Parts: sequence; C-alpha cells; structure tokens
Amino acid sequence: MDTTKESKLWEYKENKFKEKLQEEMQNCSENEAFMRVCGKEHPGYVRGMGLGVSSSQIIGFSSSASSSTTSFESNEMMEQMQSEIESLKA
Repeated sequence: MDTTKESKLWEYKENKFKEKLQEEMQNCSENEAFMRVCGKEHPGYVRGMGLGVSSSQIIGFSSSASSSTTSFESNEMMEQMQSEIESLKA
C-alpha cells in the first residue's frame, strides 16, 4: 500500500471516529459524561477529597457563617410551622 492510500485510509478512519464521538457527545448528559470519566459512585466516599474522607466528615464541617445561616433558616422554618399549627387549631 502506498503512502497516499494509507494516508487517505487514516483520514477516513479519523473522520468516522470524530463523527461517532460528536454523536455520542450530543446524546450524552453531563452526568453520563462524568460517570464515564470517573466511574460509578461508591457509597460513603467523597470524590475529589482524597483517600479516607467520608461524607460525614465533610457535612459535619462548617464555618461559623454558614452554621449561623442554617440556624437562622431553621428558626424561621420553625416559626412558620408553629403559625401553621396555630391556624389549624383555630
């Protein structure tokens, strides 16, 4: 096989590969793409945080600003629920 035929064959294969890749990208959601790259989920592990880090360690950690906001939101929700209970009693 001479070099022109060989280069045309490689060009043809490359174009077919690009077409197939574009089709897959159009039919693939972000979650699917992430799963294809990173693999399936493993319960109890947190991606990107290194070996041995669990979700409870991450969720348990919070700054004072975010914890006060959470506390404020909880109080607000509690007040709404109490007013709803009072209206249901009446």
